[in-house]
Formats: sequence, structure tokens, C-alpha cells
Amino acid sequence: MRKAKNSTKPTLKQTLCLMRYFKWGNKTKAYRRTYNCSNMSDKTMRHKAWEFFENPKIVALHKKEMKRREKASELSSDLVLRYLSELLQFDIHDVTYFDDGVLYIKDTAVLTPAQRRCIQAYSQSADGAMKVSGPNKATIIGLAMKATGVGKGDVEQTPITIIQHFHSPTAAHRARSDATKRELALKLEKLKAVEGGHVDGS
Repeated sequence: MRKAKNSTKPTLKQTLCLMRYFKWGNKTKAYRRTYNCSNMSDKTMRHKAWEFFENPKIVALHKKEMKRREKASELSSDLVLRYLSELLQFDIHDVTYFDDGVLYIKDTAVLTPAQRRCIQAYSQSADGAMKVSGPNKATIIGLAMKATGVGKGDVEQTPITIIQHFHSPTAAHRARSDATKRELALKLEKLKAVEGGHVDGS
């Protein structure tokens, strides 16, 4: 004797239609792309789609899929601690460098994924200088203490703000720097000429 089929289990097509709904967020479109609706009017098709998603099997499958997606999107404690660790290890020298007395921001292409994740924001000032903000270390220490159970984690309540701002020279800045170098070079040449003339005339 054959066992009766489990009528509560959705068919492959029903599952496919629901997955398409999750993909597009449109019940009618999901229904139309899964079932033959060529002979239906728009009104009939919308009604059929509504009936489909009111089906108890589909409602149950929808709830199950929602739970699965919510669980998949949850941050694990290990992931949180790893991210906090990255923030705590962040150093301003990781993303900047000095060249001829001027502070530059490194190209993000040379940064590691962890270093890029620690950069909170880029912005540009009125004079065109670039600015990048790093993590507030006091807040991160407090969060890490709470996450690990070390201490009371009161550090994050401190009014201290440790957000580093790094400025990259603009074209105008570089032009002023070059002009200053040329001016100094001219002065040096004049000084040498004067000293040379004084020696020759003695």
C-alpha cells in the first residue's frame, strides 16, 4: 500500500515562485514568471498571485524562509570580536605617509581589507583638502570590554573623542610649497653670490 503524499510540502514550482518573490519583491511578477499566465488578464493574474501567496503551504514556507534569512544575517559573537579587534589595532600610520614634510593619505588600493573597514568616512574641506576619519578608540575599548565581559565597559561613556583627521595636500598647497622652495633657492643663491663677492673683494 502506497503512503499518502505529504500535502503540506510545497512543490518545486511553488518554492521557485516564492524565491522569485524574495528576489524581486513583487508577487504578481513572481507568479507570472513561474506559471503560464498568457491567457489571463492583468486583473485575473493579480488575483491568482494573491491566492497563491495566501495558500497555507506558501505562508508556512514564507515564514520558514524568513527565519532562515534572519538567522543568516545575524552577527556571530566571533565576528563582532574580530571587527572590534581590527578597530583597536588600527593605527593612523596605516593609512598615511609623510613625504617632504607633507602628510598624504595612502591610496586605498594598497590598504588591507581590515584597514579599509576601519576607515569611517572620507570628506573634503572647503579648500579642497581631503580628510579621512578613523575609529573612536575610547568607544571601541568600551564596546570590546562589554563584549568580552572584561570590566564594566564604562569607557565608552568618556567624553574623549579620538577621531583622527588626515589632510592630503591640494594642488594649491603643492603650488605654495613649490613656490616656497623656489624662493628659498633664490635666497640661497643670492647669499652665496654676496659671500662670493665679499671674498673676492677682500
